[in-house]
Amino acid sequence: MKVRSLIAAVLLCLVIAGPSLGQGRSVLTLGANYWKADWNFEGIEPGHMFGPYVNLRSGRLTLGGSLFIGTFKPTEDEVDMELKRNDLNLSVGYNLGRYFNVFGAYKNTKYTLKGTMMDYVYDPWLDEYTVDEIEVDEEEKCAYLGGGASIVFPFNRSPLFLYGSGAFLAAQEEDWTDITTITMGVGYKASPQVTLMVGFRSDMYGEVEDSDSDEKEKMQGITASLAYTLR
Repeated sequence: MKVRSLIAAVLLCLVIAGPSLGQGRSVLTLGANYWKADWNFEGIEPGHMFGPYVNLRSGRLTLGGSLFIGTFKPTEDEVDMELKRNDLNLSVGYNLGRYFNVFGAYKNTKYTLKGTMMDYVYDPWLDEYTVDEIEVDEEEKCAYLGGGASIVFPFNRSPLFLYGSGAFLAAQEEDWTDITTITMGVGYKASPQVTLMVGFRSDMYGEVEDSDSDEKEKMQGITASLAYTLR
């Protein structure tokens, strides 16, 4: 049922986008993102996430896509494990004003855990423990649907500008939690084609069922982007 809903949403976006993309001049922006993501799990180092993004703007309509790929490693060197995370983000936005945009969004997150872990087994007859190495190779995926809004604050007669966005994404699997994403920062328009941005991003997860911890899961840190616009 959820897959059918996603397909229907994508088809609806394409139906709406078709006439809009045919109106006005289209602007294509290609870029690259970096995110130093600090996951608030004990024993995990901050991950360095990289990826491309693309935006196509025509009239009031904006289609966007981005990909983040990163690896998280344990803080202790003797632990032979690593966790890879891939985030695919797709959006359809509509400009309500020159600097204000509302959008619908789809996110697909994949986790891959690889490495070896020690299994300690107690032998009551020998009164001692034996140690076995277990190979770990697990993968989990989750899809999210939601939406949000973004805004830009340009400075008068200056290449600098402020930007910010917020979005809420609902998990499409029962054993996953929803995500609230907040992004803000400052940008610099080096030329009509080249834009640099530095900011902060926080992905805050909802309440985890049957959890005894008061601290909710979150991933946050400094971001940097470089974009080139084709007009």
